[in-house]
Amino acid sequence: MEASMRTSLGWVRFVVVVAATACPAAAQPNLLVNEGFEQDVLQTGWPSQYGQWGGDQSDIVPAENGIVPQAGSQMLKFLSTSFGSASSANTAQVHQVMDVSAYSADIQAGHAVAKAWGWYNRVAGDACTDTLFAISLYAYAGSVSNYPNLRESLAYLAATNGPVETDGDPATWERAYAELPLPTGTDFVVIQVAAGENVCNDGSFPEFDGHYGDGFCVTIVPEPATWALLALAVSVGIRGRRRRH
Repeated sequence: MEASMRTSLGWVRFVVVVAATACPAAAQPNLLVNEGFEQDVLQTGWPSQYGQWGGDQSDIVPAENGIVPQAGSQMLKFLSTSFGSASSANTAQVHQVMDVSAYSADIQAGHAVAKAWGWYNRVAGDACTDTLFAISLYAYAGSVSNYPNLRESLAYLAATNGPVETDGDPATWERAYAELPLPTGTDFVVIQVAAGENVCNDGSFPEFDGHYGDGFCVTIVPEPATWALLALAVSVGIRGRRRRH
């Protein structure tokens, strides 16, 4: 299924993939550092090093507003859609850059797929409480130290987005999932965890009533059949269009 999401990168078209499996952390290593926000390390601004969480103004908090962390004792709290106190943007984004050099052979052979899972929750709120979250993956070529500039110039090789609507029950966490076949030439991968202002675009701080993320995981899975199946689907589609013409 295809979908679009408006971010500070503009309207971006993604391939949306939904899965029913849990994060296979035991089978494949989690590439994220501080995936459950148990360490109080969160920078304001886009990260330029591996293993850093950074982005729009957010916080790391313990249980609050009737919401208990999905795992551990702390969770991410989205506050604003900008580095400052508030803005006209409609998505609060937090990123981490991941080193995928250990998978370079599979990536160059077109056999590597990045898969991301994460959990979201929010307060019940009122008629103006936003409900949309998403988890996204981006593949980049170049130096990780240049990531802030690459991001602003929309210079990613490929991207995917997995949105999820939350139910407003603080006792339940909803899971988002996305996967991305990594193009040859990929040097690093970025996860974006986000809360969207899909109901009311607030102009004052904080812009969210109580929106949280936790328990994120990114794995790289060698899947030789992925690109073959994609190529077959494209080929069949092209032949079908030629027959119609």
